[in-house]
Amino acid sequence: MMRRLLRFGVAAMAMLTILTACNSSAREAAQQHNQADVTFAQHTVSRHQQAIEMSDIVLAKQGIEPRVTELADKIKAAQGPEIAQMESWLSQWAVPTTPMAPGTTAGHDVSGMMSEQDMTR
Repeated sequence: MMRRLLRFGVAAMAMLTILTACNSSAREAAQQHNQADVTFAQHTVSRHQQAIEMSDIVLAKQGIEPRVTELADKIKAAQGPEIAQMESWLSQWAVPTTPMAPGTTAGHDVSGMMSEQDMTR
């Protein structure tokens, strides 16, 4: 009985040590970023969101070739988790998911790959 209790205690301490180290590493990784990381993530989120929007446009249409709709489905499946990851980083870094000035940052359009006008067409 005593051996079993001792083994349980050692296993619990090992697990606590591992969890503490993982939590500490995650905090350190979240803090190690710069403005280039923030800009990259913000731009990528907006472009990925627009890729999903474009895919939705294609998928809503009738008579589209199956290989095109398959590509649209693959784009949506890939972009969603990447958006979630980058939004998680931005949240950990305590910065907004979009640049402060809506639609622009340092003179660059960050609304996506295409303008709203092009998307409407």
